[in-house]
Amino acid sequence: MNLRNVGCKIVTEAHGGKIAVFDHQPQGSIFTLVFPKESQS
Repeated sequence: MNLRNVGCKIVTEAHGGKIAVFDHQPQGSIFTLVFPKESQS
């Protein structure tokens, strides 16, 4: 994992999200970021 990917992971997790990386040969990788929905109070 390179420095850019580590930064994405840190920011995503700091906001309560999750990041997943899937292999997509031969084109590269697919990054999926999931963030919690903000509650409407």
